[in-house]
Amino acid sequence: MLASFRPVICTSRLDETRAFYAGRFGFETVREAPWYLVLGRPAPRPAELTLVDPSHPEAPEEWKRPVRAVRIVLEADTGGGRTVVDPNGVRVDVVPKAARDPRGEVPWQEESIPTRRPR
Repeated sequence: MLASFRPVICTSRLDETRAFYAGRFGFETVREAPWYLVLGRPAPRPAELTLVDPSHPEAPEEWKRPVRAVRIVLEADTGGGRTVVDPNGVRVDVVPKAARDPRGEVPWQEESIPTRRPR
């Protein structure tokens, strides 16, 4: 049985990425080290996200491989039914909390929101 699942985003922009997920989705810092952050979002269905700075000398070698693609789906009280892109180019699908079909699946539709792309 899967006990937990946590996406890992490699970025040298830890503070900017933390601010994005805290401001838009209510994530809080759970654990912090010079080369990584673990963000958590308490809810009936809790979520966690890890941010790793692969350029930091203390980061383990196996954590320095860049992510090719990540899709994160988050439920929100407001502003659902759209897609945003975080400061690292990670796509985040935002769906309304109550938007579940009878089979329990979460519908979403893409909306283009201008954001700054990774450097």
